[in-house]
Amino acid sequence: MLQEKWGPGLCSLTWQDTPLINLWPDECPTCAGMVSAGFGADRKGAAQFLSAMAEWNQPFHDLPTSLSHLEPLLMLLPSGYYLLEDRELYPTDGNGHFFWDVSQQKSLNPATVSVMDREMQYSTPGPLYLLPTQSPAHYNAERAAYYRDKPDTRAIAWYFNDAYLCALLDGHHKASAAALEKRPLKSLVIAPVSRSTKESLTFYNGESLSATAFIKGIPKAIHYSRLNSEQYQACTSSVHNDTFSWPEEFAHCAAVFPDVATASTILEAGDISEKRIQRIIEGQTLLQDEDVPLILEALYYTHSTQFMPFARFVYQHDCGRTYCHLAFTLLAQQPCQQVDDFFVEFLIDDDAYRPDLTKIVDDYFRQR
Repeated sequence: MLQEKWGPGLCSLTWQDTPLINLWPDECPTCAGMVSAGFGADRKGAAQFLSAMAEWNQPFHDLPTSLSHLEPLLMLLPSGYYLLEDRELYPTDGNGHFFWDVSQQKSLNPATVSVMDREMQYSTPGPLYLLPTQSPAHYNAERAAYYRDKPDTRAIAWYFNDAYLCALLDGHHKASAAALEKRPLKSLVIAPVSRSTKESLTFYNGESLSATAFIKGIPKAIHYSRLNSEQYQACTSSVHNDTFSWPEEFAHCAAVFPDVATASTILEAGDISEKRIQRIIEGQTLLQDEDVPLILEALYYTHSTQFMPFARFVYQHDCGRTYCHLAFTLLAQQPCQQVDDFFVEFLIDDDAYRPDLTKIVDDYFRQR
């Protein structure tokens, strides 16, 4: 069975009672906890249960089709309700490292936290970063290279509530390819229920089921088992040589993805849908001045097609003049013809009125 098990100060995702990956949450929900690798003691090749899913690596069509392909895996979960989402995850551990470069020694990881909003309410960040469930000894450079030109393939991940972190169940080489290509990893994420009452079940993203939708015989809450003393000892002591020299090309790949602070900004930005951004640009939705940098960074780091139009809006309207430097800085990190054209327009129209912005543009073209 694939399930979370708990011990003192520990949440461990286990396969057949053997730890795959361990989270050590802090008692304070907004303070960083720790992470350590388990790798299933590597006795079963960690996550080898996926070998029976012959249909899984077919091209992705839609969630219903994927759900049928995932049935062998879902049958291994404790009976209960789960949310299945198609999401993009970053191939980093949320701690500035390539996702697979996680030690069996405990290390502090800021992606274990919850977030406090402006109303001083805690919120669940949602799936964003990845942790491995396989030993680095399974890394195959040829397999990673195979997926570099296949951005639409899907991985499978398990989400840990009240964190940014997911355990990668299948797709370690897909994630490696995504890191090398500096792109997010498309993943199907399985999330357990976050809160349950007699009247409803709620998942991390606020989606819920009312009592009228409950299915008889399926427990509303999953009662996770506790780690026995032997399992807990396996999580707290490293018995393997976990040193692995990753190729140099992986060393700095995490730097291109948003860190936890930026991810919090994306969450705080709220709705950044095309509809809302267009309404802001067209003057149909009022925008608070303090929301401008949040939206800029959220659109940039989510690779939204609305980033360029919103950056233009910030530059062209007085309400955003304070944040022009941020807009230009982000634009300069996204070289393309659209940015070229915009910066040329700026140089023609500005006449060196904004030397701080002119410097960003000059540096941009110098490096093109």
